[in-house]
Amino acid sequence: MISLASQRLLIAYDISNDKARSKVVKLLDRYGVRIQKSFYEFNLSKSKALELTSGLKELVFRLQSARYHKEGQCLKVAIIPVCKNCQTTSLFFGEQPSNNEQYLVL
Repeated sequence: MISLASQRLLIAYDISNDKARSKVVKLLDRYGVRIQKSFYEFNLSKSKALELTSGLKELVFRLQSARYHKEGQCLKVAIIPVCKNCQTTSLFFGEQPSNNEQYLVL
């Protein structure tokens, strides 16, 4: 189990099924900011971070069991806690975000 001492999380996913991906995106959109197509940033309280990770774990489990998720399709989600030091040393290159928020890109 990962430690959620950090209130900042990065979540990336690789999901080949459109319906499964849509359900994951819907959940992630409620909590964080999409940085790239399959990459989100979250700045959450500890309780909200636990709520998100628990909900995501449950959703992925249900999606793996669902009839529209076929064997051989990709369904992976990575949750990455970001420490304070990493926040200050992260760099962003290329097109700047449109809403002037600080983004982390590893």
